[in-house]
Amino acid sequence: MRDRIEQLLGLPLDAWVASPRPSAYRARIDLNVGPEGQLGRMKPGTREFEALAHEPLAREEVNAALAELVGRDLRGVGRVEIRSSGGKVVLAAQTPRGGDRKRALQALQGLALPLALDGKAVSGDAQLWLPVEGLRLRVSPASFYQVNLEVNLLLVHEVREAALALRPERVLDLYAGVGNLSLPLAAEGVPVTLLEIEGSAMKDARESAKRHGLDIQTQAMDCRRFKAGDAAFDVAVLDPPRAGAAGAIEQVLRTRPKGLVYVSCNPEALARDLRPCLATGYRVERLVGFEMFPGTPHAEVMAVLGR
Repeated sequence: MRDRIEQLLGLPLDAWVASPRPSAYRARIDLNVGPEGQLGRMKPGTREFEALAHEPLAREEVNAALAELVGRDLRGVGRVEIRSSGGKVVLAAQTPRGGDRKRALQALQGLALPLALDGKAVSGDAQLWLPVEGLRLRVSPASFYQVNLEVNLLLVHEVREAALALRPERVLDLYAGVGNLSLPLAAEGVPVTLLEIEGSAMKDARESAKRHGLDIQTQAMDCRRFKAGDAAFDVAVLDPPRAGAAGAIEQVLRTRPKGLVYVSCNPEALARDLRPCLATGYRVERLVGFEMFPGTPHAEVMAVLGR
């Protein structure tokens, strides 16, 4: 995987961070409900549904929760995500499009685990609290978080150190999510502005900041529509989805920040987004690969750019 990343980026990695858990690392698994009400997935490249009683890549507590669902008739439910903070496990279910929410609730009744349906708690406390750099970050049932908890801790630490080394006066966190990357910077006294679509993740970031007494600014925005001048900053942190930050990265560069810390789950998109950075005088000062997804052809990459 390291060789492939270096080939795609045309640059050598300064470091490769291996996963402390080479297997049984996934803290989240997302499953469909089959025609007979069982949980599973479609077989790759086919339309054949395969029931699943055990996920080899999942953490032990996630598989224990899955075992509780085996044999239950979940017809009326569209999908079920089993989510863990490393200890606590919650179920986040979805009603299928055009489905009956009451029917879904009936199929899910009697479960001992905390349960949310369509992003709203049904029974128990369906929120998770993730420990990150001395903080506890709230993660609601519909909010994204990294599947590999141990590697996420290593990633956040590297991002924090890289951003602090740039001596920022104010940090802009594009695609901020629950504040995974920027709230640890706020805890160091750095003013931060978080940009994210208004939703559960933004609410989580605000609540986590409030609980820790962190003074942050938030702007509800589709980051693809970010324009230079929307926020004041001299260092930018970006953690876009697989599609990358096309459009937004050009607007960030127009403000001429003194540095960027770009986290990518797609080296191809990162390679594309680095081109305008290099063309405008920035240089890659550090490049680190993270084995976020052991046993797969995917990885996370952090690029630190300065000028």
